[in-house]
Order: sequence, then structure tokens, then C-alpha cells
Amino acid sequence: MGGQAQMTSREGLYGGISLGYFHYTTHWYYHGGGTYYDNYASHGINRLVVSLSLEKKALAEAGHFNLDLGGELLLGPLGSAKANYISGDNKISSGGWAVGLNTFCRAVYMPSSTGNSNSFFPFISLGPQYMYLHNNGKGDAPAIQQYHYSDGWNEGVLLLAASIGVDFHLDNVVLTPELRFPLFGWNSTDWEPGGRDVSMDGGPGFIAFGLRVAKRL
Repeated sequence: MGGQAQMTSREGLYGGISLGYFHYTTHWYYHGGGTYYDNYASHGINRLVVSLSLEKKALAEAGHFNLDLGGELLLGPLGSAKANYISGDNKISSGGWAVGLNTFCRAVYMPSSTGNSNSFFPFISLGPQYMYLHNNGKGDAPAIQQYHYSDGWNEGVLLLAASIGVDFHLDNVVLTPELRFPLFGWNSTDWEPGGRDVSMDGGPGFIAFGLRVAKRL
């Protein structure tokens, strides 16, 4: 009865907004030819991300677990990029933006009982995420001109991402801190150093932390 009562108390459609920090690491290879040989590059790209979410909580129940389904529109208005493969001043973009989508299936642990209506429910999530990252290529780092970043460039990151976090159910809202990380993924880019074709050299890295505020619709 306790588990069923908790499921009933949290089930429904929720809309939310969150603020988070997303950091991506992408890995690249290109062959220069002539006096150039194999070249390996790595970019560290960060974005401040605002997300708008829609989530169906307690869609199903199995034992002490609820199943939630949801999706997010990811908007990254601020951020920068560094060339991790270069020492010294390696900031290759002072700004940019990002837009993406994230969908998830979430397993939420439901304790047998709670002493009051303000409850917390830990969870683990899994689902695909895609982020399109634009970098402005502006700044004073020598690498901007040397490796042809000055016109700006774009990168796309597709992940199967997981997350862990907690839903804190208060009287009128749900607060959700969440840590996200990748299981595996792919990245693409239109960066062409000296007109050379660039290919992926290993999957991308990813880490993110955010805090969501949601309300039942």
C-alpha cells in the first residue's frame, strides 16, 4: 500500500526548467601530407545549458520502482572551447551556442514508506542525447590562426547518456539535481585545418551537472 500511495502521489505530467553545466571532449585525426604527418587533436567544449523538459512520472510500477519517460530541449547560450592538445594559451573559442535534444527512460526507487509528504526518490536514467555546438573561434591564442579556427566551426555530439540524481518532492514543485555521463557516442565536425579532412578519433567525453525545477501540469 505504501508503494502504491507514493506512486499515486507523484504520477502525472510535469513541465520543468533547469540550469546546468555541460562539458564535452571531442577527439580528432587528420593527415596533413607534405611536411605534415599524422595529427591528433582534442577539443574541450563547455556550455551553460538551459533546458525545457516534459516528463511523464510514474508511467508504470514494478516492485519498489516507478518508470518515468521524458524529453528535453537543450539550449546553450554561453560557453567556450579549448584545444586540449596544445600547451599554453589554448583557448580557441571565447563564445558560441548550442542546441540539442535529450530523451530518457528513468527508473525511480520508491521507499516502502515516507514519514511525510516532502519525499525524495533516487533514480538512474538512460537515453539518447544529441547536441549541436557552434564555436566562434575568437580570441588571442596562437592556435586560432595556426590551426584555422578563426572562422568558427561546428561540432555534433550524439550520445547514449546515463544519469543519476534525486527527485525532491516538495509541496508544489519537484527539485531534481542530476549528474550526467556517457556510455558511448559519436562526434562530427566541419573544422578543416588548412582544408584537410578531419575524422573522429575515438568517442566523445561528457560530464554535466544540472538542477531542475518542475511542476505538475
